[in-house]
Amino acid sequence: DLELVPLKARAHAVVRWIFSLVYMAACYDEIPPPQFVVVISELQRTSSGVSVVDMHRKTQLPFPYVQVISMLVQTSCVLLAAKGGITFAVAYHKQMYQTIAVEFVSSIAVPVMYYSLLAVAVVIEEPLGQDFLDFPMVDHMKDLKARFRDMDPDLYQIDDRMQEIAVDMRNEKRRFRTATM
Repeated sequence: DLELVPLKARAHAVVRWIFSLVYMAACYDEIPPPQFVVVISELQRTSSGVSVVDMHRKTQLPFPYVQVISMLVQTSCVLLAAKGGITFAVAYHKQMYQTIAVEFVSSIAVPVMYYSLLAVAVVIEEPLGQDFLDFPMVDHMKDLKARFRDMDPDLYQIDDRMQEIAVDMRNEKRRFRTATM
């Protein structure tokens, strides 16, 4: 009964339920093997899509802000280079060496600072990964598996069996390819 499943896990529960129906239909030979492979691959893509939507829903990904910051950094650096070039030329013509030195330092320091902010924005854009600053993706996956196991242990076992079947099918494909060559 879907009402017993927590609201946050309902999308995953529906996909798992469809997985179990397809697996049972395949066990009773109601789905031919070629169609079974197609259905399983679509269900895996669906499951991945639900996981991505769930991740985006739970994690604040400021993608539009990252794009705005990137555009501002690029525009600011171009304008700074134009202003610095003009100021440098005028100061050189008037032999104002202190102004030349200040422009030189500012034309190096300001873009470095802006690009550092841009690098931080890129790290914020993709928070999951294996870098030092990222959230631990492996822990997230373990937590997700534990939630599935708690939801319905039988379905989790079916998923393990479906993964074994997928590996067997891949191995069979490889054997077929090597046999036909």
